[in-house]
Amino acid sequence: MVWLVVLLGLVGVGLIFCEIFIPGGIVGTLGVLALIGSIVVAAMNFSTAGIVLTILVIPIAGIAAGVVAFRVLRKTRLGKALFLGSTQQGVDVLAGSAEQYAKLIGKRGVAESYLRPAGVADVDGRRVDVVTEGEYVPAGTPVEVLRLEGNHLVVRTIEQEKDTT
Repeated sequence: MVWLVVLLGLVGVGLIFCEIFIPGGIVGTLGVLALIGSIVVAAMNFSTAGIVLTILVIPIAGIAAGVVAFRVLRKTRLGKALFLGSTQQGVDVLAGSAEQYAKLIGKRGVAESYLRPAGVADVDGRRVDVVTEGEYVPAGTPVEVLRLEGNHLVVRTIEQEKDTT
């Protein structure tokens, strides 16, 4: 009967893990039922020590399996598609000091992506996250940094500047 307890426990943990990829609750519910079945089989066939051990081992094994799976999964192609990266490659997010970004005020650059109204621009040789004052700016449009608002560099197109003067 030990094999049945172990098998139900492993199937339960596996089904709960599969719930990540197959949402809807059915697979996760079956996993929980398998874990409960494992505990019931242990209660019917083992002493109190066996039951306590089963109740303690199943959650610990499940957590350990989940941690290991996520560490391994993150390194696979599937994992890279599922999990967000911590930063955009090659983009200076506003993690630096405000003084560094304040130096960009008045500088000109080019929108590297569509600014709808947020996007990426090359300003003074640096790729930075920027935001417009609400307008849509196509990629490749020359822009100028107006100000730093909170953690956003606010830009406008240089053509707008010429039209208003």
